Amino acid sequence: MTKNRTYDPTTDSWHAQSDRVVVSSASILRPGDTTQYTANDQVGGTALEFADMASYKGGGGVVVDVVAISSARQAVAPNQRLILFSGSPTVVADNATMQPAVADSLLYLGHIELSSWEGLGTAVGTASQNVCHARGTIDMGYRCATGQTSLWGLVKEAGTYTPVAAETFTYKIKIK
Repeated sequence: MTKNRTYDPTTDSWHAQSDRVVVSSASILRPGDTTQYTANDQVGGTALEFADMASYKGGGGVVVDVVAISSARQAVAPNQRLILFSGSPTVVADNATMQPAVADSLLYLGHIELSSWEGLGTAVGTASQNVCHARGTIDMGYRCATGQTSLWGLVKEAGTYTPVAAETFTYKIKIK
């Protein structure tokens, strides 16, 4: 294989490798409660799908950047871990202890720590946003599952966080 070409085993063909940069985002809309998260609780009762993460089914790339955005700014920010999978993982309910199924370990790609949040607004407890940027700390190669061009994510709280009712978390992944 040459440096400027990638092989697609699904079509048994070679493709020109570009310097494409893709940003894919997915969001969690929390329930309308303020139940505190504790360590290892799943945030949101859904898996995040990051679409178009490969130029062909079963393709791959490198995660180079992640940005997390919260719709609320609390005095104590979340301390989250975005866990990435090559296929759709097992999901538990919001605020339940995350315990991925054994089969999920075969899909596990890695995780990104989202622990250094910065307020974009001036007042804590208002609708101003918190942002966490994990730039420069990621160099995670991946391959999507056979027949897929998406990556999947689960978010768990690593500490203690009291959310705002119906808070939205948006996650943006940049790949090369």
